[in-house]
Amino acid sequence: MEELSQIHFTQANIIFLALSVILLLAIPIAFWAFWYRRYKKKLKWKYLIGGMLGFLLSARVLELGVHYVCLIMDNPVSRMINSHTLVYVIYGISMAGLFEEVGRYLILKYLLKKDHSYENAVYYGIGHGGIEVWAVILPAIILELVIAVMSLTQDTQSVYKAFHITKQTASQALPVFMAASQYQFVSMYVNVLERIMTMFVHISLTVIVFQSIIKSKKQYLLYGIGLHMLVDLFPALYQRGAVSLVVSEIGLFFLTICIIVIAYRIYQIQDMNNIN
Repeated sequence: MEELSQIHFTQANIIFLALSVILLLAIPIAFWAFWYRRYKKKLKWKYLIGGMLGFLLSARVLELGVHYVCLIMDNPVSRMINSHTLVYVIYGISMAGLFEEVGRYLILKYLLKKDHSYENAVYYGIGHGGIEVWAVILPAIILELVIAVMSLTQDTQSVYKAFHITKQTASQALPVFMAASQYQFVSMYVNVLERIMTMFVHISLTVIVFQSIIKSKKQYLLYGIGLHMLVDLFPALYQRGAVSLVVSEIGLFFLTICIIVIAYRIYQIQDMNNIN
């Protein structure tokens, strides 16, 4: 409790957290609006919705279920994974790549059988990436914003009561309160930039995996899994303190550009084939 009481908030925390909420809400809408305006006659809503449901099922239900057993529960497997950085990183990027890309493949191949087109594949990717922003990142930023606002406008005891913080739960609340109190322009910039890059990654990976369905070549699914693992590598290393934030962002940016180029080349070739 003493550590919590020593955390201080400023108006800047609230400003940058509020701006982050607005921008994170706007990013998926901007991607959707651009693509819908350009190809609305070819697009089917089921692909956008399928992308949203695909992410929630594969990443937030199935993958989290495995994480609960392998990371959160106390057992020999979780102790080994959590105690070795290399094992933790390999495990994390492997699970993300396998669950999301295999899930993407199965939904596109077996549930969304009709109206196959690369325009709809991009639509699926927008849904997949957009719901990740809104369901995973945005709630955490909103929570930090509420904490910052309440901490500046109410007394300490009222804040503790509102968030059900006791001596027993103070250590669990501490990281969130610290993150909110340290949120500045750089935090906003990194969060927004990462989400934009992630949107492009999900769209690009969908095009790559979609190629395995259209061309009946399973290797494109393997490419998608491998590229997903690579793009998660630097954030996973940063999470474990193995690389700095700068290195993580540079690595993520470079890999994002590579994946975009690969997917754009696939899309471009397909578009030229359709014209011919």
